[in-house]
Parts: sequence; C-alpha cells; structure tokens
Amino acid sequence: MEKENKENNWFMEWFFEKKIDLSKYLQNADFETLNKLGLNPEEKQCSEFDFGILLRRVYEYYDFEELENKKQLSSEEEVLLEVYRMKKESNEEGVREGYLSQTHRLKNLQNTDVSKEEYKELLKKIMTIENKIELDKKIERLEKKKKRYEKLLKDETDMI
Repeated sequence: MEKENKENNWFMEWFFEKKIDLSKYLQNADFETLNKLGLNPEEKQCSEFDFGILLRRVYEYYDFEELENKKQLSSEEEVLLEVYRMKKESNEEGVREGYLSQTHRLKNLQNTDVSKEEYKELLKKIMTIENKIELDKKIERLEKKKKRYEKLLKDETDMI
C-alpha cells in the first residue's frame, strides 16, 4: 500500500507539478524559434511530462538521416543518435503491439523560417534542461540513500 502511494505521488508530481522553469534556460529568441516550429509552450513553467512532450517535438526536426550517414560523430551527436534509435525502436514496437497508431514522423525545417543554426542552438538548450532534470533525479536518489544509510548507522550505534 505504501509503495503504491509513493508511485502515485511520483506520477502526480511528474505529470502535474510545474517545477521546470523554461525561462531559466531559454531566451526570448528561443521562445520565438519554438513558435516558428509550431511548438508554443503554453506556460514557461512546465511539468516533466510537459517538458518530455516539448523535447520529443523539438527532436522531430532533427535531421537524423544526415546524422546516421555522418562518419565522425561528436559525443553529443552519438548520444542524440542513440536516444533517437531507442525511441524509434520503442515507437515501432508500440505500433506492432497496438499501443500506438503510427510510427514517429520526422519533420523538415524548410518551411519554418528557422535556420539550422537557430535550431541547433535551441536543441542544445533543450538538451541541457533534459540533462539537468536527469542529474537532479540522480542527486535526489543519492540523497535518499544517504539518509537511509545515516539512519542505519545511527540505529547500529544506538544498539552498541
């Protein structure tokens, strides 16, 4: 029962709690770029769920075909390509299993008034936010472990 409550609380926080402040990472020009791409965040504060949708929609404009054909990849590009391949495989599996109705479609920047440079700059910032979210989660898990170990240590010393 307690585990179920923790999972429910985690889900509610992930889905509803607007703890990501996009304006900490993005400038007005970045929000204009998002608008040109048709990705208008309703608010500058968003939940992890909302951010995940925004991230996925920004990735839709990345030229992954060009990336897959590139001979030398930077470490950033390797991560991007790995994430893309995993998400693509997951999406295709979802379609096969009947959970999703269509596979992921990539979009083109051509009719958006967004240059490749503007897009790449926006993508870097969006990826920075994603990395910060993941880092914060790891730190939170480590802090919880630390508290548990401190409590165990205290309990053991109290027994002595």
